[in-house]
Amino acid sequence: MGVTHALVLLAGPNGAGKTTFINRFLRQRAEAFRFVNPDEVARGLAGEGAARDLAAGRLAPERLDALFVERADVVLETTLATRCHAPRLRRFKAAGYRVELIYLRPPSADFSVARVARRVPRRRRRMTKDEERNPSLVP
Repeated sequence: MGVTHALVLLAGPNGAGKTTFINRFLRQRAEAFRFVNPDEVARGLAGEGAARDLAAGRLAPERLDALFVERADVVLETTLATRCHAPRLRRFKAAGYRVELIYLRPPSADFSVARVARRVPRRRRRMTKDEERNPSLVP
């Protein structure tokens, strides 16, 4: 049997610590994985605001598709707030990828809200507490 590749979903609500987890624990194995993080894609684009976020929302899945073609081992950072990745996950699984889920559950919604609030100076607009607790509400 051939080499088994991995797709790791690093999931959790906004403020759960997904990026911190990657930076502290997974970067030590950076040579083994390629990372897809829509927030990092957005930071690499010109402009700001909704247009940049929409562009990043299109580019991150394209990057995931390209890594699938390369047969790369991938870590996808996601809130799993929607089912948009479901068809891709099925395709990875059908191609023999081992699909794993690491879900970071914060101790409370207030914990996540506080973490997101500390990032506000770096954001273009303040998210409401309802948006922080339910990412599907973000316009």
